[in-house]
Amino acid sequence: MKEFCKSILGGVCIAFGGTVYLSVDNHIAGAFLFSVGLLSIFLFDLNLFTGKVCDLPHQPLSYWAKAVLVFAGNLVGAIGIGLLERYTKLSRLIPTAQAIAEAKLADHLFSAFVMGIFCGFMICIAVIGYRRLPGSGKYLAVIFGVMVFTLSGFEHVIANLYYYAIAGTWQLKSVFNILVVGLGNLVGGAAVPFLLRLGKQKDSAEQE
Repeated sequence: MKEFCKSILGGVCIAFGGTVYLSVDNHIAGAFLFSVGLLSIFLFDLNLFTGKVCDLPHQPLSYWAKAVLVFAGNLVGAIGIGLLERYTKLSRLIPTAQAIAEAKLADHLFSAFVMGIFCGFMICIAVIGYRRLPGSGKYLAVIFGVMVFTLSGFEHVIANLYYYAIAGTWQLKSVFNILVVGLGNLVGGAAVPFLLRLGKQKDSAEQE
């Protein structure tokens, strides 16, 4: 239950990042402020699906169950905030959210999958940077990682859940998009540590 609650809060943090992104007209400022969502997750040791998949190559198969639990909690948090905001003064954000959601749904699934991979890659760089870099470097890794994927139009599955919820654009295509983007995030996030580990193994073999 503790991990599920931390996952719900992780989804809430990403939703709030999405809220501030929708609230400002300047995309660069919005991308910068969106990073507060991921920074909050790190600072309070919360759970985020796109962060957890970065550890998949180093974990036993049982870890997949935890990743699914985290995704479920993130889903509850992100969708819950999006639905609540529709009935507050933040409903003014609905037209902007609808425009974003429609653009995402107009994209074909292969493109969404690739954009998901790219986003997973950037999130993993942010995660590794936060863990390894000292001092302010760890925070810069998160901020710039988030800004790159946001400004580039890469697809983040939990952020998309929030956008679809506040926009009210739920349809069968939305579900397919979520599944494809989530798979892309998984592939992109797991690829970085897998390739790093593979490179170390080859270096060790050559030294022997």
